[in-house]
Amino acid sequence: LSYRLMREALAKREDVFIGADLVVYFCEQQVARKDFRAPDGFAVLGVEPHERDGWIVWKEGGQYPDLVIEHMSPATRAVDLGPKLRIYGQIWRVREYFAFDLETGEIHAFHTTSNGFEKMPLNTNGRYTSKVLGAEVGISDLPVNGRPGPWMRLFDANGAPILIPAERAE
Repeated sequence: LSYRLMREALAKREDVFIGADLVVYFCEQQVARKDFRAPDGFAVLGVEPHERDGWIVWKEGGQYPDLVIEHMSPATRAVDLGPKLRIYGQIWRVREYFAFDLETGEIHAFHTTSNGFEKMPLNTNGRYTSKVLGAEVGISDLPVNGRPGPWMRLFDANGAPILIPAERAE
């Protein structure tokens, strides 16, 4: 779902790469150590949108993802809010990181500020404003693939959920 929603939110851009469960190699030494990350979803702006088997930072001019999304479970929560948070914030310096807790329905949102990587505040709609996506990130009870929410969803400037093609067809 995150991949399809990012694709919809960024559809007007011709300079974006969106990856889902693709490995991001950010250091040549990590290849030998098998120390790399494969976010559930990520977006890189200002790049050629051709297909890739993975994102290799040093082959992409040193460019890291601008946005990362992770879907947390009880088994991954400590890693998603611990080591991954540090890597995404301190090494990759992503502009935005959203971690959606599949068990609690809670979103943990972080963004880069002049003070470093910080928790993102809720806006007046009770959602998070994503400058990368040009959309709000929040919770919806809309079913996804017939499964009830809550789900992390994107909302447009009018507060309406951004729908994926299959939802628009219904």
